[in-house]
Amino acid sequence: MAHSEAAGAPQDLAWIGRLFSWGPVRWPLAWCDLIGIEHGDCGVHAAVAELALKGRGLTCRRVQLALGRSTYYELETWRRLWERAGVPSHWVGETWTYHEAVAVGDRAIEVLDATHAIRWTNPVPDGILAIRIEPLDSEDISVTWNAEVVDCGRWVNLNCKVTDCHRAD
Repeated sequence: MAHSEAAGAPQDLAWIGRLFSWGPVRWPLAWCDLIGIEHGDCGVHAAVAELALKGRGLTCRRVQLALGRSTYYELETWRRLWERAGVPSHWVGETWTYHEAVAVGDRAIEVLDATHAIRWTNPVPDGILAIRIEPLDSEDISVTWNAEVVDCGRWVNLNCKVTDCHRAD
């Protein structure tokens, strides 16, 4: 069975967003802190998705994304929402946002986004400016995603000018 069949549709992760509606979360956060919280940000959604998918016996790893399809109004709305909650909004840049997801697979991966219940598919969506895929171990150098070889453990620019992306090598 292919890993996409075993993972199921990304909508299968929609329960995470229903359990923790998207919103500000104060970090660091421990697993025991999840009891009783109302909101979960993309980090919470990705962590819960990773645990659920590993529970299905799948190989998973965390993914960090720089997304660039948000409007100025959206960026300002999110920034103010986080600031009103007293939570840092450093994930909101001037033209991009930081986002977390989970990758399923060993060497060929699919990226699942539990926050939006979607799969980032081929070709690389133009809204993804850069990606960083966590290695499984010290010998995990690269993976294949959307027919592209992507180095693990470092930010890889996809569809952006250097001035548009936050580089965190």
